[in-house]
Parts: sequence; C-alpha cells; structure tokens
Amino acid sequence: MKIRYYVNAMMSLEGQHSKVLCDPWITFDAESNSGLFNFPETNLSREQIASIHPDFIYITHTHADHFDPITLDLFPKDTPIIVSYYENNFTERNVRKLGFSDVRVSDPTKGLSLNASDHCWIEPSARVPALDSIGVFKIDGQVAVNANDNAFDAAQCSSLRNRYGPFDLACVPFSYQGPYPAFYENLDPHEKKIEALNKKARNFSVLVDFSTALDA
Repeated sequence: MKIRYYVNAMMSLEGQHSKVLCDPWITFDAESNSGLFNFPETNLSREQIASIHPDFIYITHTHADHFDPITLDLFPKDTPIIVSYYENNFTERNVRKLGFSDVRVSDPTKGLSLNASDHCWIEPSARVPALDSIGVFKIDGQVAVNANDNAFDAAQCSSLRNRYGPFDLACVPFSYQGPYPAFYENLDPHEKKIEALNKKARNFSVLVDFSTALDA
C-alpha cells in the first residue's frame, strides 16, 4: 500500500486494486469560501487534483477543512463516496446534495467492500458520535487507521485494535483547529507564546495517547 500525504487531513491510500482519497480540500490560489486555508499553503492546481482519479473518496465529517464542495466538484459525480453510519446521517445527506450518486454508508459490523479483497470499516467517534468518524482500511493486506480530528477515546482505540489490528499505519491528530491563544487579546505576545507552547505539549500528549492505545 502506498500512502501520499497532501495537506491538512487530505491523503490517499493506494494499493494494487483500490485507491482511497480522504478529505480532499485544497484552497486553490489562496482563496477560500469558508475563511479557512491550507497550512502549509500548497501550489497544487485543480488539474493536478482532478488527475488523482480515486476509486473511492472517504469524507470523515462535514467541517469545512474536510468537506469542501469546491475540491469535491473536481471529481466525477459517480465516484463512490464512503461515509460512516450515524443515527442522523448529516454527512450522507450533504454529500448527496452535491450531486454524488454513489454514497456508501459503512455497515456497523460488516464495513464496506472496496475493490478485490480490500475492505474498510468506518464508525462514529466515541466522543462526538453525531459528527466525527474514524476509519480503518485494509488494502493489499496492510491495515491503516485514519483518526483525523477525533478526540482521544482509549476504549474506542482499544476496541479498534482488537477488532482490526495490528495496524501498519496510524494517522492520528496532533494539532487541533482553534483560535486560542492566537486571537485572545487578553494575552500579551509573551503570554501567547507560552500558551502556544503549552498547547503544543498537550497536542503531543494526545498523539502519544493515540499511538500507545492503537499499538498492539
């Protein structure tokens, strides 16, 4: 299995038979309808993104930095879109509103078949089950877990490891979006720097928690 990282949560998992593109989002030419921008900035063109030709697109959730109509519009509307099951499937409805005709909701226990013997299992986040999802992909016999923006939940990580592990790759969160402390005017520049370092340490702790809990 080949993994290509693009930017933010956008990456592809590619094997001999299946190519899965996760959360395609590019702010082309430094333009954004949401006010959010890729970091680091990319110089990828629309033509380059359209040429990826994924077999499947996995939308983890509908925040603007994961679900981007402008980038998604570059792909044929018959491209299979993979989403988690939810009690109220806001993600599925919003993907269909974009005109995609093949939206596949992961079965709670069986998951979804990809091409050939490849498979995936996607479920809601234990901490934010109405919005976020976490996905496990078995491609070419190798297993990758995509935790994207999920808040850490030890029990869910342990359950995933026991059901689908051992994992060959774990894509886990490190830096969560948020205005603090950059936009807090009650902090002077020195205080902002201190709080930014504290936030970095907390984020690193989350990375360690995920890595430890997912490791067999």
